[in-house]
Amino acid sequence: MTPQGFGISPDLKAMLAKWQTHERKTFNIFRMVSDTYHRENFHSDILKVLLDGHPDSLYLFIALLNNVKESLNIDPALYRGARIEREPGRIDILINSEQNNRGIIVENKINNAPDMHEQLSRYYNTSTHRWKLTIDAIVYLSLDGAKDPSPHAYQMANWKEVEAKVIKCAAFNNRENDLISAWLEPLYQREDIDDDFRLTILQYIDIVKELGEDCMNKDTQMLFVNWIAKDKGNFEQCKQIAELFCQRHLFALRIMAERYNSPECKNSLHIESAEVGRHRGAMLTIRVRHNGHEIRVEISDCGNTLRLLPYADPNDPLAKTKYQPFCNATGTSVFGQRSVSSEGTVAAFYGWPAEERELLEAADKLIELSYAPAQSTHQQGT
Repeated sequence: MTPQGFGISPDLKAMLAKWQTHERKTFNIFRMVSDTYHRENFHSDILKVLLDGHPDSLYLFIALLNNVKESLNIDPALYRGARIEREPGRIDILINSEQNNRGIIVENKINNAPDMHEQLSRYYNTSTHRWKLTIDAIVYLSLDGAKDPSPHAYQMANWKEVEAKVIKCAAFNNRENDLISAWLEPLYQREDIDDDFRLTILQYIDIVKELGEDCMNKDTQMLFVNWIAKDKGNFEQCKQIAELFCQRHLFALRIMAERYNSPECKNSLHIESAEVGRHRGAMLTIRVRHNGHEIRVEISDCGNTLRLLPYADPNDPLAKTKYQPFCNATGTSVFGQRSVSSEGTVAAFYGWPAEERELLEAADKLIELSYAPAQSTHQQGT
């Protein structure tokens, strides 16, 4: 039960709400091959492929830019048939519509590379003067969208002109206008893309989410550390939560013991007792006894899981020859694919609280089956 008066402060709730957890894909070819996804060129290469990989990809990308900065009002029709170029004039990506003399510059800062001297102004001048393009936007792409171009990325002569074209864009910040939500996920969901391209999108989304959530969590960690340091009461609150969490399985087992000690369970399942003790961690021992023989069903704390197993009393002379083999066979039958060998017995592991229902159903079944052999074995005089 929750201690009287225990509560989480609004500040702590807000920080917990910001904490991100991304479940990484089991198989991701980008992660398997190398750590190049921590480098800028990797992302620029993949982004070019994704922009080039489907006729509507560029359309969705431009729609994202217009949503982020409505004043741009870029007409996607002007970019029909545009070329996606890598590193022309040192530009990371240039979306070049030669037919209409229009262009979009993409400056990739996903891995937080520093700005080079007068970088954005040089790219703009090269595009407008040498290639005679009208630049509709300079996409300044960072991981979370918070990074600003540094002052030395501009030339004084055209600072305001270039700055007006800059649009800050997030690869992933868990908002509706980041690259994942507004471009890649809608692209992935299209029915007319081939499986290889779809898989590439999915695996790149996985990588970017991992990087983005690491970035967001670092900010949350700093907020959390400062919050703890600010007030002793904040520290004590966190300490209390941590202590309660460490004992979560003990509390759960005590509640289960109450269930199995209830008159209803004792009568229907022929339970002699259900007790919580400590044996290398918290353990609930449910005893089934009939005609002098005892079989136990044990639920014990195993770190992040609860272990369930049927176990014969080692002091019973029939335990090794009769009951423990039966317990192992029974456990295998009840647990199915969950069955594992644990210290000479068959056991299964359950997450709590997510799998509490499955755990209790399996425990009840073991108890029901444990009662039957104790009775039949005794009647046979073995």
